[in-house]
Amino acid sequence: MSRSRRQTPKVGLSTAASEKDDKAIAHRRTRHAVKQALATTDDPDAMPAEPEHPRSGGWTFSKDGKQWIGRRHPKLMRK
Repeated sequence: MSRSRRQTPKVGLSTAASEKDDKAIAHRRTRHAVKQALATTDDPDAMPAEPEHPRSGGWTFSKDGKQWIGRRHPKLMRK
């Protein structure tokens, strides 16, 4: 793996290691909204309106997006 490099020179804008917990919470909210919408309808074939995508509130997650670092930081380009 010594030759493994990032293809796109972008890194997260935070010291958080991952957004795993934030994504789990967002998906839980989405599943709950779908479940509530299905429980309130009489037609079992009716699909609820498309819930808000969990990534749409990305600014509330641990990482606030990505930063373009370019190729000038070879240490950050390693995987």
